[in-house]
Amino acid sequence: MIRHVGFVLLAAVAVLSGCRDHSSNQAAVAVSPVPSLTDHSAAVTVAPESRPSPSPVQALPDSAVVGAWQVGGTVVASGYNDVYILREDHSFDFLYNSMDCSKEVLGVSGTWDISGASVTLTPKWKAILVGGTKEIAMGSCASDYEIQNAKAEVVDDHGAPAIVLNAVTAQGSDGHAQDVLESGTGVKYWKIGDSFDSSETLKEMVAAHNAAPGDEEEESSIEYYDVRTMFPQEQLLDYADYDFNGDGGMDRVALLKSHKLIFISSVSEQDGYVMDGDLDFDEDFDNPETLKVIHPDDKTILLYVDRTFFPGVTVGTFYKWGEGFQPIQDELMGDLGLQIEDDKAITANNKVYRSEGGWDIQSDTYTWDSASGTYAIDPGKSRFVKRKD
Repeated sequence: MIRHVGFVLLAAVAVLSGCRDHSSNQAAVAVSPVPSLTDHSAAVTVAPESRPSPSPVQALPDSAVVGAWQVGGTVVASGYNDVYILREDHSFDFLYNSMDCSKEVLGVSGTWDISGASVTLTPKWKAILVGGTKEIAMGSCASDYEIQNAKAEVVDDHGAPAIVLNAVTAQGSDGHAQDVLESGTGVKYWKIGDSFDSSETLKEMVAAHNAAPGDEEEESSIEYYDVRTMFPQEQLLDYADYDFNGDGGMDRVALLKSHKLIFISSVSEQDGYVMDGDLDFDEDFDNPETLKVIHPDDKTILLYVDRTFFPGVTVGTFYKWGEGFQPIQDELMGDLGLQIEDDKAITANNKVYRSEGGWDIQSDTYTWDSASGTYAIDPGKSRFVKRKD
């Protein structure tokens, strides 16, 4: 899934912890005007001289918020300021100020949805820097120091709180009312384009960050010797490491673009085998697939795999470790996503369409049943959410 390593150098530092409220300002070359939120829905024009509080915009379509939203204004310098990238497939990335080289978190990714004039972003995972040393910053870094020789890793972030951005109008630097997305604490993000100037996801940035010098031409592959030895022509999309067989070494499960799910033992690559040879998923879909090891009870080890299909349906499959891996129960599906609440519960969110038009949300929670060895729907935790159009 790595497409352009150059974007990594531009936005090599992003952070979840500040993605709602921290900001910094840069000014340089103005970008071209972009379509207005008010083209699609009602808004109140703000008089420059009055400077009132921002006015809410109602009933937003997806097209009104898809694009790149930067804190501090609609101009960019040699690097981007804090920026949200909201894609048509309802995935998002948050990237921190690209000139702040001191951050230990590269960024956060997840999914988004609209309710009225608000955009709710649900984090799924984040990328962090592990190890390395802090050195005096050089080159284009605006921070006092930079982190060198660190390894980038992707970690689960499903437990992070949702981020809510409200679509409002505010006075721009030219004195005219402009459309912004505003956090609950008043931090404003201004639209700088209908798309970012690169198509990378944060997970691809991690792979490129870890690539050795000269590997830039190895697009859409992650450098792991075991996977390349077994499947030299394959492309790795995601992986999970865990001591499944209890021998003290880290085994690996890898998801390949060819729709294979493979297991590789820490003892020998010859002990590797194909767990599933035809996993259905949309390989061109930007929302990354998820591999996660979970422990629903003291005796059970499960591997959870979810994949996304256009236009946004997520399908989850569970594999139980015993003498190898075996799939259990039917697949779970959520056209608004699947969310692991903890190892013992997973929630599927689906649209329920009304006969008069529009839709509401059915949220079903599945909890682990040790007796049957499956996840079963829990009526007491399921709920129906009536949306306000």
